Amino acid sequence: MKFKVNGKSISSRNLGDAILSSMQGEIQSAAEKQVIAKLSSIHYPVNHQPPRNIRFEGAILSGSQARMDCCCDRWICHTEMN
Repeated sequence: MKFKVNGKSISSRNLGDAILSSMQGEIQSAAEKQVIAKLSSIHYPVNHQPPRNIRFEGAILSGSQARMDCCCDRWICHTEMN
């Protein structure tokens, strides 16, 4: 028996893994959006500039690192997420 998950044909024996993988991707995306929204709301107190180009290295759900571009070198732009 075959099923479709995210438009891909999946055999019944791989269905559980496909559903789990699909859910992890959705959770990852939602978590990244929330973290980006929070980090974007922080402004450097001197010139009131927010961070730009926020990106993640690794899976956010397993302790990835967030990196962003900042207005100057005085603002630390590397955050480890635990």
